[in-house]
Amino acid sequence: MKTLRLIITIALLIPLTLMAQKGPFDDLFSKYCDSEDVTSIMFSLDGLKIHFADAEEGELGNLINQISKINILKFENHYKSFRESDFYKEVNTIIEKNNYEQLVDVKSGDENVGIYIIEGEAGLVKEGLIIVNEDEEAAIISVRGNMKPADFLSMHSHMPHFYGKHDYHKNYKHR
Repeated sequence: MKTLRLIITIALLIPLTLMAQKGPFDDLFSKYCDSEDVTSIMFSLDGLKIHFADAEEGELGNLINQISKINILKFENHYKSFRESDFYKEVNTIIEKNNYEQLVDVKSGDENVGIYIIEGEAGLVKEGLIIVNEDEEAAIISVRGNMKPADFLSMHSHMPHFYGKHDYHKNYKHR
């Protein structure tokens, strides 16, 4: 009888593990989240949905309902340039290996902003990646879900402190 319960329990849990699929950057976030020069942030979308319940019908609520996970890593090393770090090399390898499409590349002095996506079904953004770096500092924001491209690119209006107030989404034309 205990064996039967165990088998039934395992059978019920298998779909849950399949639903919690990992994204290309999950291993990188896990590897570096406790590093000395890295600050990591992970947003609980259930908590955000509760917090922004009043905004559910507005633009912000619509965006939150399209997102399943947000991870942020901030790299800061006063001794080594970000572009010379192993972390930077791993980021570029993941971008190339997973065929991210670069939507935006902004360079201003020694500051760079890159926005990349992996397109999912029906033209929705499956994962969006925002990389902001300057010499020895960088921030990587990974946003997963099923987002309309314009909604993903308009995130900056809700989080301007992450990477500035540029109107990237106005120039994006979906194929």
